[in-house]
Amino acid sequence: EAATGEIVAFIDSDAWPDADWLYYLVTAMEEQRAAAAGGPNIAPEGAGFIAGCVDCSPGNPTHVLLDDGRAEHIPGCNMAFRKSALHEIGLFDATHRTAGDDVDVCWKLLVRGRTIAFSPVAVVHHHRRGTVRAYLRQQKNYGYAEAHLQRRYPGRYNFFGHQVWQGSIYDSVHDGLRNRNFPMFFTGKIYQGSFGSAQFQSIYQPFLTWWFQIFTTADWQLGAGAMLLSGILGLQFAAQAAIVALALAMTMWLLCLGSAVFCAVEATRRKPWRGMRRLTAVLVVTSLHLTQPLARGWGRLKGWWAERESPLVFPPSQRLYGNLSQREQLLEGLQEHWRACGWVNRPSCDWSDTDLEITGPGPYRLFLTTVYEENLDRDHAGHYVQYRLTAKMKPATPLIIAGLVLMLIATCLLPWMLPVAVPLGLILRKYLTARRTMSNAISQLTEEYGGALGMAKAEDYT
Repeated sequence: EAATGEIVAFIDSDAWPDADWLYYLVTAMEEQRAAAAGGPNIAPEGAGFIAGCVDCSPGNPTHVLLDDGRAEHIPGCNMAFRKSALHEIGLFDATHRTAGDDVDVCWKLLVRGRTIAFSPVAVVHHHRRGTVRAYLRQQKNYGYAEAHLQRRYPGRYNFFGHQVWQGSIYDSVHDGLRNRNFPMFFTGKIYQGSFGSAQFQSIYQPFLTWWFQIFTTADWQLGAGAMLLSGILGLQFAAQAAIVALALAMTMWLLCLGSAVFCAVEATRRKPWRGMRRLTAVLVVTSLHLTQPLARGWGRLKGWWAERESPLVFPPSQRLYGNLSQREQLLEGLQEHWRACGWVNRPSCDWSDTDLEITGPGPYRLFLTTVYEENLDRDHAGHYVQYRLTAKMKPATPLIIAGLVLMLIATCLLPWMLPVAVPLGLILRKYLTARRTMSNAISQLTEEYGGALGMAKAEDYT
């Protein structure tokens, strides 16, 4: 509000920019006619051993790129905006007290079709946390902020509650995984083009990292811990079954530890550490890979608990101000908007009485139906587009729910298996509340995109 220039740039108090930082930010913004621009933030040299290890660990502020020059997210320590664009989206949301404000602003710009430029040479040197305790506290705060973001943007999170990015995350962890062929039989392929006509051949890696990182998530560690505890308790009651449980638990923990070690080895490869220093760094980074998801998960749990009394509910049926032309724009644009947020969708067939179908991910299929209404009443005259979401359970869903219920009953009948009942109960709860969760998410995305088209919600509609 106090800035008088056309462009407002932001940097953190624990960071300092390259001498030409502003020049490159503004150049990228002007070249792409973008509403915002950002660049990389790198750890300064000589910042300390623990800070170097933290730089090799997950969860640091970083950028998410759609391609070489366009970003999906730019971190708050290195970002600039046109002041007019900030006013267009209502400036920053002051309810974000710990983090997430930069994510919120980027999403608001993207849904309005604005471009966020990225300049790889607009560098900011950003200090990492200097102690393990400070790093874990930072990750807990990030988790708390994620709970706030998920409350406001449920459609940006998938069925299991994980944030979805359309672009690629660029940090020391993801870069190391992208640049390696692991396992060795996952070899990269070079795109040559038709008759070798591609001017710039690119190497595409078939080894994608998203599933590899599942093994270190808090969900996976909770399941592995519950299985291990059940196996230990079962040694006194059913030795053979307990051995099977222990073997499964050890397999889960080996996958967890193996993925953490591999990520640590790849991330520390770029550092100048050698010998025992390198070995110590791998051990420290491995432990941070294991504890970071737990700290972040604890923060999200605290955030969810703090806001449990005031959930944001997006009704499955709403009325927006709009005309016939805007209805067409809404239906055309929603398909790409949903797809960018991780929801698979397609237009309904010509014989259907619905407009769009969301096929997943999740145990339900959702259907969006819209109608145009013209109200000629003297006191409430207006043009409206009303939408309604309906859900249909997928054929496999009852079988999955029945299987989870049977497993839950079986674990309750065996006292030594009670620890496993906790993750099973959480998964079952996800499936039982899936209809409401998915409907809330899609309705939020529909309302959000409608607002970007100027189709404000008709508050008087119930």
